Amino acid sequence: MTTNKILRKMLDVLTEEEKKILFSDLESKEVDDSESSERVKDVLLELGVPSNFKGYVYLQDAIEIVSKQGISVMGNVISQIYTKIAEKYDVTPRKVERCIRHAIEVGANRGDLNAYDRYFGSTTDPKKGKATNSEFIFRIAEVIKK
Repeated sequence: MTTNKILRKMLDVLTEEEKKILFSDLESKEVDDSESSERVKDVLLELGVPSNFKGYVYLQDAIEIVSKQGISVMGNVISQIYTKIAEKYDVTPRKVERCIRHAIEVGANRGDLNAYDRYFGSTTDPKKGKATNSEFIFRIAEVIKK
């Protein structure tokens, strides 16, 4: 029996009220995802990350991966995220990392310093003046989850 047939039989057993509840939850999740995606875009633009850079798109994906999966430990996880994004766009993980780093640097140099301070405060290295890729991704994902 195929998966579709099994699902159809399961749906036949549900009452109309149960179907409404099931599908309304799915619809609200789609709205939450689009709201989250819009929030990520707003924060990146507020921080001065240029939307015409590839790193902007890669950052958006990385932040959404972290916020949706609830990942809270940096470490080797970031390289797995780069690999996942690289596969999606048919590029190398190294290119993903470089593009993200460049987008963050440009945002830090051109963006609103008050906004940068509001999101990162004293968590960034004063010598570098900007967040690392991992710090940036995980911090903005944390903000988006709230």
